[in-house]
Amino acid sequence: MADPGVKEWFVAHQAPASSFVSSYPDLTVTQIWKDQRVNEAFQEVLDTPEFQAALENPANAALLATPRSRSCSTLPRPEGQPARTARSKHPREAQRP
Repeated sequence: MADPGVKEWFVAHQAPASSFVSSYPDLTVTQIWKDQRVNEAFQEVLDTPEFQAALENPANAALLATPRSRSCSTLPRPEGQPARTARSKHPREAQRP
């Protein structure tokens, strides 16, 4: 955008946001990207013949019989971290006057 008037136009026509939505209010973008990379790497491990052999090994039967992961809402929170509710404000909103 070479036209210097573009910035002024956007500034003149901007409006304050009426709401803010975040699917992961406790995570930063960097943390979400890292989680995606970790998940991709983990999925690659799950597809290896070595992992498939471990699944078929009778010695791991007890491990495979354990319940699946619990809902995130039932996991314990780190000490000092309050539970978020639907009415909680995003940290950036809480800092606004």
